[in-house]
Amino acid sequence: MIEQAIERLWVLGPTALVGFALSFALMLLLRPWLARYAMVRPNPRSSHHQPTPQGGGIAVVIATLVVAWGALVLSPVLLRGQSGQFLTVISATVLLAVIGAIDDIRSLPAAARLAMQCIAVGAVITALPNELQILPQVPWPFERGCLFLAGVWFVNLVNFMDGIDWMTVAEVVPVTGAIVLLGLAGAVEPLPALLAAALVGAMIGFAPFNRPVAQVFLGDVGSLPIGLLLGWLLMELAAMGHVAAAMILPLYYLADATITLAGRVVRGEPFDRCMRDRLFTPLGMAHASSDPYEAILHRAAVGHLGGRPVRVWAMARSNAPAGSMLAMTPRDLLAFARAHLADEGLRAMREPQVVLPDIGWGTAWGLGWELYDLPGGPVFGHDGNTIGQSAVLRVDPGRDVCVAVFTNGGDRRPLMKEILGRVVESPAEPVPDPVARPDVRRCAGVYLSSTSRTTVSAGEQGRLWLEHVPLGLAAEAGDEPYRTELLGWRGDSVLPAKPGHRPIAFLGDDGEGRARYLHTGRADVREAGRAEP
Repeated sequence: MIEQAIERLWVLGPTALVGFALSFALMLLLRPWLARYAMVRPNPRSSHHQPTPQGGGIAVVIATLVVAWGALVLSPVLLRGQSGQFLTVISATVLLAVIGAIDDIRSLPAAARLAMQCIAVGAVITALPNELQILPQVPWPFERGCLFLAGVWFVNLVNFMDGIDWMTVAEVVPVTGAIVLLGLAGAVEPLPALLAAALVGAMIGFAPFNRPVAQVFLGDVGSLPIGLLLGWLLMELAAMGHVAAAMILPLYYLADATITLAGRVVRGEPFDRCMRDRLFTPLGMAHASSDPYEAILHRAAVGHLGGRPVRVWAMARSNAPAGSMLAMTPRDLLAFARAHLADEGLRAMREPQVVLPDIGWGTAWGLGWELYDLPGGPVFGHDGNTIGQSAVLRVDPGRDVCVAVFTNGGDRRPLMKEILGRVVESPAEPVPDPVARPDVRRCAGVYLSSTSRTTVSAGEQGRLWLEHVPLGLAAEAGDEPYRTELLGWRGDSVLPAKPGHRPIAFLGDDGEGRARYLHTGRADVREAGRAEP
């Protein structure tokens, strides 16, 4: 028995050593390239605070597959009739590595990633011998279905845990090392023992680059295929009758990740926690807060109306996800903007989702971004107003420029216009068209929302007048009523003659040829049965 163990050691030992050397060498070669093309920002599970390269798992996967394949070419007897299963496992591993590499560089939709994982795990399960049954007491189809679900879950857990320094190394090395030892004792087949030796060597070669504080992470290119290989090794271990060992070896890892994810599902994550964990902390926004209790810890500004401090600092709590309670420094807001320039995965948020009415608010909305299609190129941004405070953010991706302007009182528009005009391109100021005449019958009427009552009426010589009265929260916040003439501009869009007001638009049809909505940035609806002469 000792002689057989020594004979196996002469195969498994060099396999692990060559896997270590090849993985270490590949990491030295690939690290500069990864630092250039595959940077990842820290997230709440990360043990680092600076952007770090990901994708180091490609060295582990290449080393594992090349070394295992080479050993089998030199000693085909190690396959023992498992060549078909080996080719399937290798193919599925390569598939997940390719999908992971693409996702590391350009984020893929979650559904596409899950579909590829299901295909890879399904292929591995299908390649298992038909006569193999881990628990004879369980119906064969049910067991295979459970193995499939467990395989997909395990692949995702390994991927989930990759954000912490040495976490995956600390799991993979002991599990594969134990399988190698069982292989030396003849308790597992040569093929899984060989793959385990190649994988443990490759992971040890990667480990120095991932030790705290990590210089590089596995990335999806590594964590997904490594999860598949590790899952297959544990299935092979269970198939040899070592069910308890197959469950105990990864138990800490499984329990940690599973309990964490289950806890999130049960508890849910409130808006404030999501903002802090997923935006403020990863982006280093140290002076950002999502409620007054945090804002008071910093030098928070108070809004002013009519030259006096307002009595209410924030708007309704229910509006927090719309930004009504966010407070931060301009530096923090620019960090948020820079993330959208640096992360290609966030580009989709700038794809037009809704075309905007012609009211000077841009040409379309993306996912949270106001989009401007300007002669000099696209610009995106967002404006925000609460009680006596205003902010504006503009980003010019073509010039890699961001600008933020905060005010807490006074006439904000001239200041914002002056600063923005010197830094980024802005839409041309609307000028009334003396030829355009608003359609009095279509526009006249009373329009209501929870914050205003607006009456549009006809005057002498076909002139159109607007009278705006704030209601509810707007009135409590100190908004002033006003009256202004409406001047023709473009189509259903008109310009208030009173300075300081943006264009508005009359949209829709109430069934009688009149506008259904008055759009001022908020769509006020026509009061039923009311039409001012």
